[in-house]
Amino acid sequence: MSDYPFPKRIYIGNLFYVV
Repeated sequence: MSDYPFPKRIYIGNLFYVV
């Protein structure tokens, strides 16, 4: 869990995962 009010964005190539 993070203290950020927004999810972390992980960019992999042309795809991005929001966790």
